[in-house]
Amino acid sequence: MTHHIHTLQRSSTQQAIEKLSDNLHFDIGIAKALRLDVSTVIPTKRPPPDYYTFLGQKPYFNRLQSNADTLYYNNHQRQLILYDKVKEAKNSNTKVPDIFKNDNLLRYEMRITKRVAKQFKTDVTGATLYDEVFYYAIVQQWYNEFKTIQKLKSRDFMIDNVSSKKEAKEALFSYLLQQQGQDIISEFLNELKAERKFSSRSDYAKLKAELNKMIVAKNGNKNDLVTELETAIFDVAKYAR
Repeated sequence: MTHHIHTLQRSSTQQAIEKLSDNLHFDIGIAKALRLDVSTVIPTKRPPPDYYTFLGQKPYFNRLQSNADTLYYNNHQRQLILYDKVKEAKNSNTKVPDIFKNDNLLRYEMRITKRVAKQFKTDVTGATLYDEVFYYAIVQQWYNEFKTIQKLKSRDFMIDNVSSKKEAKEALFSYLLQQQGQDIISEFLNELKAERKFSSRSDYAKLKAELNKMIVAKNGNKNDLVTELETAIFDVAKYAR
């Protein structure tokens, strides 16, 4: 069995649903979707985990990196996952096509796990999946979800705009935050919450936002890896048909 590395286009999605309907003797086109996954595989210059370092927090999502190869963004209705597709295929004992065996393949996946009809304000059926308007719209949502992830700067001192001791301290603190990664912010906030240091819950959210601003790129050029990934995902969305 070959693992799913090639992405279905709109026309091939329609063909797959029609073939499945024929095999099952049931019109899958009228079946309601209770979950929706949108994804593709992106060839990258470096191993996928090298890119995760430069992907920060995302509004209304919790960032979680449970292992070196997989990065999650979770909320109660949606989940974004970035993972090493070649390693995932090998770990599940499925065959990787020879043409891809020596490549770096990053899979970016958006999963709509609950209340599909409510989120789209209409029932989503098998036939909806290859509707031209819906197909384009869902791919744009897939792109926009990635777009709103904070992109972090490269790990060097960014002192172009430093003109005071206060700004110099902030530049150093920002650099050290990047060295530790996003997890250090979560760990610090969890310690504060455990000790009930603030009387208002909103203070924790405000502090988190302020720390995230310090870790996000404010000046200088974006890291080459971030630019590479952004361009690849943008191109997928732009040419989705």
